[in-house]
Order: sequence, then structure tokens, then C-alpha cells
Amino acid sequence: CVVCVAGAMRVVGMERSFDDFYSPQTVQKIHLVIDAADVRKMKEALPERIYVPAAMRWGDLEIRNVGVRYKGDSSSQPHQTHKRSYLIKVSHYEKDQRFLGMERIALDNGVQFGSLFSEPIVTEILRDLNIPASHCNYAHLFLDGEDQGVYVNVERIDESFLQRCFGSASGALYKVHRYLAREPTWHTLDPGWRITKTAFQPKRRKPKRAMQILWALSGPWAVAKTFPTTRCWVRKWSQMISSKPWP
Repeated sequence: CVVCVAGAMRVVGMERSFDDFYSPQTVQKIHLVIDAADVRKMKEALPERIYVPAAMRWGDLEIRNVGVRYKGDSSSQPHQTHKRSYLIKVSHYEKDQRFLGMERIALDNGVQFGSLFSEPIVTEILRDLNIPASHCNYAHLFLDGEDQGVYVNVERIDESFLQRCFGSASGALYKVHRYLAREPTWHTLDPGWRITKTAFQPKRRKPKRAMQILWALSGPWAVAKTFPTTRCWVRKWSQMISSKPWP
């Protein structure tokens, strides 16, 4: 017998939840089924990362017609030898489809920055400090029945995350540019004194409005320390958006 649960097909059995999926005590087993022709399409499209249709199964929960693509710069090189990360977008082909309330599932290969070990540890510390952070554990991935190894199963920071942590998905959300930390001064400004769009990519709202919000939150204080010559201009402008006295 098969029933439909929140967009997923579930063989009748034990109930499953978001907390079960990200239980730190469990290495999950996740199965992806992708047509061989679609796997070839993904590889041939690199370094562009394209979505292809797939089915996903976790325990007795199965969800079909999801979108899957390679994820991250470490998985975008056509001739790389290590395993590739995957991003599963549950709503890619069916807009309202969700999996345990989630729109996306990220499976990281953990080959960069020691993330195979550091990401579960850091996210747990942040949550213990009551700081909104992704849930994270490990997953044993099987692709078309073939063992792909252990991945970091990390909650994606997207609209579903905003809804869970803040009760609303209507706020602003930004993706930090991957080279940001390597730049000598990260508050890079364009001639209009706005943080450059290459530093923070708005994931919600119209780009212009999103950048205005980000500038209002961080620009006036941090920029003056990075660019002392702008201090007088920034001080006047900051008084219009903040009642906090200038340090």
C-alpha cells in the first residue's frame, strides 16, 4: 500500500520527520535514481550545472520527479576525479512539492576546507548558541544502486530555512560570493557607494531593493573603517537609517 505524504510517496510504515532526517546520531541512506542519459547530460554540460529529473528514496519515503544537479565549484570541473556534490530541488518540476517541508536537499562531498568534519560540528555549536543555522549530519548515497560514499547531509539555507527559523520566508536572503574572503577589503564599493553585486547575490526580492537593504544594515559602519576617506559622507548618511550614535 502506498500513500501520499507532503508531496512524497510513502510505503506505509513508521512516520518520518525533519528531525529524523537530520538526526546527528544517524548516518542516513539516500537513494537517487537518474536515467543514464540524464547523467550523461549533466556531465556533458559541465562546467554549467543543469537539473535533470530523478527520484529520491529515504527509508520508506520516496519522492519522484525532483530536479537534481551537481553542486558547487568542486563538482563543476569536467575532469575532476573526486566524487561530486549534489543538489536536489524537490520543487524544480512541481512547484508546490516538498520533502518533509523542505524545497532543497544538499549533499556535500566534503572535499574542501575539511567540511566533511567541520560543518556538522560548527552548525551544532551555532544551534546550541541559539543562532539560526542549518541542521547537518551524514548520508550514505547510492546512485542508481551504486555506492557513492559518505556525504555531508546539510540543510539548505533557502525559503524553507527562513520559514522554519523565522516563521516567514518573506525576508531578504543573500549568497556570499565564493572569493569574498580572499579579497583584501571585502566592503568593495562601486561608484554609487553600494556594496558590489559580486560580493552578495540576492536570493530573494528584486536585486536593487535587496542591495539597498544590505547596504543599510552593514555599509555605513563597516565601510567607514575600511575606507576612512568616506567617513564624513557615511556619517551623515548613517544618521538617516540608524539612531545608534556614531562610534
